[in-house]
Parts: sequence; C-alpha cells; structure tokens
Amino acid sequence: MRKEKVLKGPHKRMCIIVGAQRAGSTYLLKVLGEHPEIAIQRPTQPEPKFFFVEDEYEKGIEYYERKFFSHGKEKDVWVEKSVSYYEEGTGTVARRIKEAYPNCRILFILRDPTQRALSNYFYSRKNCLEDRTLEEVFLDEIPPNKNPLGTSVSPFNYMRRGEYEKFIKVFRDVFDKELINILIYEKFVADPDAIMDLYGYLGVSRDFLPNDIISKVNAARDPNKRVDERIIRKLNDHFKGFNDDLEKYLESDLGVWKQC
Repeated sequence: MRKEKVLKGPHKRMCIIVGAQRAGSTYLLKVLGEHPEIAIQRPTQPEPKFFFVEDEYEKGIEYYERKFFSHGKEKDVWVEKSVSYYEEGTGTVARRIKEAYPNCRILFILRDPTQRALSNYFYSRKNCLEDRTLEEVFLDEIPPNKNPLGTSVSPFNYMRRGEYEKFIKVFRDVFDKELINILIYEKFVADPDAIMDLYGYLGVSRDFLPNDIISKVNAARDPNKRVDERIIRKLNDHFKGFNDDLEKYLESDLGVWKQC
C-alpha cells in the first residue's frame, strides 16, 4: 500500500467547504468571502480539488498555498471550497487535509435532498452533461448513455448525493466532532444570526454582515418548469428513511425539509 506523504501547512486557520453539491456551497463561499478577516480561494472556479487530484497533491502544500492563497497572507482564516471532496469515499481526502492542517474546520451545507437532486439534474442539463428527461432519469431510471469527460465525479449521482449520512461519516471518522460544522441550507440562507454564528465558529469577528445575504448564487433550476408530482413523491419516499436516520445521527431536527 502506498504511504501517504505528510504535508504540513503553516499555523493558519484553515476551513474547507466539502459539499454537498447543489446545496448552497457557492452561496456559503460568497458569505465567507465578504468577511474582511477571511480569504477564500482565488480563483473560485475551477475549484482547487488539490487534496483529491493526485497530480496536484504531489506538487505539495507550498504550491497549493501559493496558487490559491497568495492574496490572503494577512487574513486570519483561509477558506477553500471543493465539493468533489464530499464523495471521495475512502477517507483519503479527509486524511490528507488532516495531515496538512490538523485543526482544519470542515463545513458541510445540506439541502432538502429532493430539491437538491432536482437542482443537480437541471445543472447537468444546463452544462450539456445530461440529455435524458426528468421522467427518464427519476421514473424510468434509464441509465446515462455517455460518460462525460472533464468531470472529477459523476454528474449523474442525483439520488446518492442526497444520502448525506454516509458522506459525513467519512469525515467524522478522521476529524474531531468539534472541527465539523453541518449547516442546513434552509435554516442558514439569509439568516443573519446563523451567518454571525458561523463567523464566530471560525474565530473571526461576528459583528459583520455580507452586503447581500439574500442573494442566491449559482441557481440552476428553471422556476418556470413544472416537475411531475410523481417524481417529487418518488424522491420524497426515497429520502424519508435517510432523513430520519440523519436526524438521529446529527441529533438535530430536520423538520424544515418535511415542510418543503
């Protein structure tokens, strides 16, 4: 078995948003990036994926910091967002982050999984990755007829990505519980108290509000397109057990999803 290199970064307060995809992670990065004591990755797109992509990781932590955070040397906290980390699955990414930044804060943002799955589908359609209809994907379960190039993870895992507990466990097996913060999109978005609490959690001043906390970033779903109620019911039925288990696992009320 190949032994992982231990890459130690400086004593910088590091925070990484690992996902979930289409659950508000871009909005979260924007909210953090407006804070004067926080530096977010530059550029924001494409995402760094440094701890995920082998060729990048082999270049070392100094390369990573120079490439994405050279503008933030005077900032108190650095924040990266790479949602591919969410579904790496083996724990390799989590261990690499831990080795480089032992006290790194890990942020998850989770959204009602039915709405997340639909947003994921429309995002794939918008980016010409998906050519099946909603009905073919969610009712007929017709498999995709192509494997798109240039994507680090499959764009078609609409259902699996919403089974949140299994992905959170990978990081909880590596990081202490207090280093992981799990945000619920419907509770977090546009809530000044939740945003200030997050700033406090990261150790920067709470007395700051972003310019436009109600902005929705990176929206993909067409609001004029009606989704067949059969699809909604099927997705809700699929995720019910996963949501119930997640409530117990997190010891947190997810009733806001039942109201969606």
